[in-house]
Amino acid sequence: MSLGRILFWAAALAASCSPVADVVTSVTDGGAGGAPDVTQGGMPESAPGGAAGAPTPPAGAAGTPTVQAGASGEGGAPMCTHVNANACVQCEDGACCAEELACNDSAACTSYKNDCLKACTRDVNTCILQCAAQNPEGYRLFVPIFACINYHCLAPCGEIQDNPCETCAQASCADQRYACRRDAACFTLLTCKASCLGDSDFSGCMATCDGGASDETVALYRAETDCETKFCSKACQ
Repeated sequence: MSLGRILFWAAALAASCSPVADVVTSVTDGGAGGAPDVTQGGMPESAPGGAAGAPTPPAGAAGTPTVQAGASGEGGAPMCTHVNANACVQCEDGACCAEELACNDSAACTSYKNDCLKACTRDVNTCILQCAAQNPEGYRLFVPIFACINYHCLAPCGEIQDNPCETCAQASCADQRYACRRDAACFTLLTCKASCLGDSDFSGCMATCDGGASDETVALYRAETDCETKFCSKACQ
């Protein structure tokens, strides 16, 4: 994913109730020839657990709106709106408003997106990790926005067209991806492993990422990557 796109999404989040899309490239162990399969987070036209283009998050997952002061959404749920919004932004506003509001209401999250993430100029995955280390609370609140938009909105946002690997991964493993990407520790592991691509000591870099993760985090990560390897190795060749 290009640096320009991550900076665009970071800038979009600087406005109230503005969305952000996926940054990290996930690394699936066990690709052809022993190399990792690489897939970008996205949302297909259909995925397990919901209607086409907008599956329902797993029970108890982040994304269930809670009433916010001044909210006027259906049933009292929070509502985010943009003037002249396209289909992509409309989806993000409708599906991920609670996460956006939670971030905008936090000084730490606002600082994470405005003061650190927007300053990333190169090696975006490494920069994300550095920003997370500097501001873990802001990062913790920011990650659910990534997960929500990846789960609900990358089809209307045009992120899976002509991408059979991504389409397969989301159609087959959307719940596993959502579970990992809404968890700050698992998202960190994904990002860490993505930063190893091109490293002269790829195996050592991957091992270092694993060494800093708990068993629970590794289990979330493996659930995603094992699913992608099982169902999408051919599509991702």
